[in-house]
Amino acid sequence: MTHATKHALTGMIALAVLSLGHWARANGVFTSPVATFVLGVLPNVAAAVAIPSITAGALADMRKDRQVPVDLRTFTRLNLGSVAGLVAWEFVQRGSLSLRFDPADLVATVVGAAVAQWAFRWHSSSAER
Repeated sequence: MTHATKHALTGMIALAVLSLGHWARANGVFTSPVATFVLGVLPNVAAAVAIPSITAGALADMRKDRQVPVDLRTFTRLNLGSVAGLVAWEFVQRGSLSLRFDPADLVATVVGAAVAQWAFRWHSSSAER
């Protein structure tokens, strides 16, 4: 499997988790306080995984001529850019009447970025084997 495919699949799985979470919230599948909290922060975790992973997949596809199309430094920069955008969006919500600012979403974004970084390292190490 190519680098591009691995990264893109990671991102698509994260988007599927995000969609499943939205569906579960909308349909009241889980009603316990813990499940409600998890479903509330899940979109931030999933987005923080999906954004850099899909971007890395696209970048790797454009750089097919390189032995390592996306290195750790490049992915880390993509990941930090994604976190910056998601955190900025969270603060934009403070000034909105229809959106809700939640500090837990900031933590969820960092958790998602850590998961994305781990997935990238795992994909990279499996390519070396």
